[in-house]
Amino acid sequence: MNINFAQIDDYIAKSETAYCFLLVGDDFGQVVCATDKLLKKYFGDEKYYTDTFHYSDLQKDVSILRNSLQSLQLFSQKKAIIIKSAGDTIKKEMLEVIKSRNSDYLLIIQGDGLKKSSKTYKELESLNNTCLISCYKLDVRYMTIFVDKFLKSHGVRYQREIPQIIVNYLPDNVLLAQNELEKMVQYLGEEELTIEIIEKILAGVKDFSCINLCSSIVFKDQKKMLEQLRRMEGEGINYISVIRMLQNQFAKVLYVKKEEQDKKIKTDAIINNLRPPVFFKEKAILVEMCNNMSYGNAIQIMNELIQLEISCKFTSFNPNTLLYNYIIQKVE
Repeated sequence: MNINFAQIDDYIAKSETAYCFLLVGDDFGQVVCATDKLLKKYFGDEKYYTDTFHYSDLQKDVSILRNSLQSLQLFSQKKAIIIKSAGDTIKKEMLEVIKSRNSDYLLIIQGDGLKKSSKTYKELESLNNTCLISCYKLDVRYMTIFVDKFLKSHGVRYQREIPQIIVNYLPDNVLLAQNELEKMVQYLGEEELTIEIIEKILAGVKDFSCINLCSSIVFKDQKKMLEQLRRMEGEGINYISVIRMLQNQFAKVLYVKKEEQDKKIKTDAIINNLRPPVFFKEKAILVEMCNNMSYGNAIQIMNELIQLEISCKFTSFNPNTLLYNYIIQKVE
């Protein structure tokens, strides 16, 4: 069965069957949120055990997974097995272990970045006991639905247009967006959520998440760069999330420069017509970045970020170190 992240709440509310879940997509935040939803669905407040493995280790020794699926816990049968960073290929032995599993253990395979054309995706998709959850970046419509459900689940009072307004302030990473929504609900208390409160709480969220970091790279601002890295490190943002946010912002710059070059349109006019739109501080910073970058510079940075993502995924070192070194070198 295939569902997307926006459907997961409805699916797990109706489903009583234990599945092997493959979480695949380019939004690591959704992968983390989906994992959390599944754990809460299957275990609730009950005590359970978790075995966490890296996919590459299981490829080398499939018996690790087999033993985990067959092992019994001392005081509880509740158990979750989480496999991180699924690769493009899957050994026949591992596939057979997953296919023939007869336990009720919850098996979650995190395939953030895994392509649908990969052998792993196709093989797992063909299994009857596997549910695939697409965790790709939500467009404005689905992000609005996500915000609306979140507010309703927390008993927040608001006018109909509020979720759409909130989306304009949030980063496109679901994990970061949920974090900001939780802080907003905590601040709100019993008050009705209004535009004024949204502006007070969420204004600048996108700026601090990424746009200021991008700006520090373009203008070689070491102080701003260090401030943003410390903020992101304090919030525990995953290196993939940082790279994807950088890619997203520089993709906007690349699009604007391309439109300028091909259609001879002014920067302000192009940015005013971006969808989803950008507002206030983010818009001002984006204009400054576009005015100080060439089309060639934007392409170069996008290519570097792609290579950086690949290096981080396959390095034997701490990937955050590679990310930080890259950013520091760009600002020097």
